[in-house]
Amino acid sequence: MSKATDILDAALELFEGGSYGSTPVPALAQRAGVGTGTIYRHFPGKEGVVNALYQRWKTALAARLLDELQPSDPEATFREIWRRLCSFVIEQPAAFAFLESHHHQQYLDAESRRIGDELDTAMTELIAIWQRAGKVRSGPASLMVAQAYGGLVGVARAHRDRGLALPADLADQTATGAWNLLSLQHHPEKENST
Repeated sequence: MSKATDILDAALELFEGGSYGSTPVPALAQRAGVGTGTIYRHFPGKEGVVNALYQRWKTALAARLLDELQPSDPEATFREIWRRLCSFVIEQPAAFAFLESHHHQQYLDAESRRIGDELDTAMTELIAIWQRAGKVRSGPASLMVAQAYGGLVGVARAHRDRGLALPADLADQTATGAWNLLSLQHHPEKENST
């Protein structure tokens, strides 16, 4: 492994719970097994580290969700994305916790925000397509994405806070509820009242 990778791996351990602000560079260097100066040779300070880490994992999440996705029926496509998302949450719990605790922070640079915005845009565009197809209820697509995704964040956080492993069948346990939140079929009164 490279020194930069060692630094990013150590940063994930230290920053995953939102402790970026309280972690001094020497503590990060010690965790990574490198000298403090090595961090500055690879990154422009601690802010550079957190942005590189965010970009690494947000890019990995986007690839997991969207690469080779074959959109078909809206519900089937949603369930495939959900299955991929749940797999990421189970396989990379520290990375998922890190992304969630740092997603809207001021220290994210333009590139980090661009990567995050691209994934958000891809998801809201899918919801908008499904709305036009009459499969998803009306309303701001970005809010619906946030509602469905936020539910999974809550489940992951609750398990993590209690020291419990996420169930291997997390997607099976949660996909129907998440889809029902979006589905026009489960919210016909909303459509008829507008």
